[in-house]
Amino acid sequence: MTVQYEPIDYLETDYLKSRYVLAAHFLKDCKTIIEIGGTCSTIDKFTNDKSKNIVVCDPGISPLEEDNLLYIKDFFENVDFSNYSNFGLCVLGAEFASFDDEGNWSISGETTTSLLNLIQASDRTVIEGCQYWQGCGENHPAKTVMDVMMTNTSKKIVSEIFLHFPTVDNDHAHERRLLVLE
Repeated sequence: MTVQYEPIDYLETDYLKSRYVLAAHFLKDCKTIIEIGGTCSTIDKFTNDKSKNIVVCDPGISPLEEDNLLYIKDFFENVDFSNYSNFGLCVLGAEFASFDDEGNWSISGETTTSLLNLIQASDRTVIEGCQYWQGCGENHPAKTVMDVMMTNTSKKIVSEIFLHFPTVDNDHAHERRLLVLE
């Protein structure tokens, strides 16, 4: 399956790139960082330690392998990350959930299992997303991927940051939540 992404202008703003500064700070002690997503920006551009091993997995990214940097062009659930230990996980802005036929917020199947396994295997996870999801003609409160994941993992929230970007020209993207899990 070929995935092509159109540039998403609001993701290129300094405001939303600041999420990476926060993620890089919270993952600074991790020798390896695995990022799920990252088509528009990648965490390697925000880390100062070039000795870190950084793996970015996204179906819309151009493949790259150099020094300690690996870009994998694929869906993360298709990639075997079992060779990595002592790693930090970065998941910024990724949406893995949708409404089911009854109108309930749902994540299930292989994607959920793969993400939960990565969260459980990580030493630290930084996960961030929208506070509200706009769909079906109305805003739905923060029943996000993060909330669903937290009910299915033994990891604890060690930091929770609410971000507000009033200049973002997108109804659902300006209210955001970042969690750090250990």
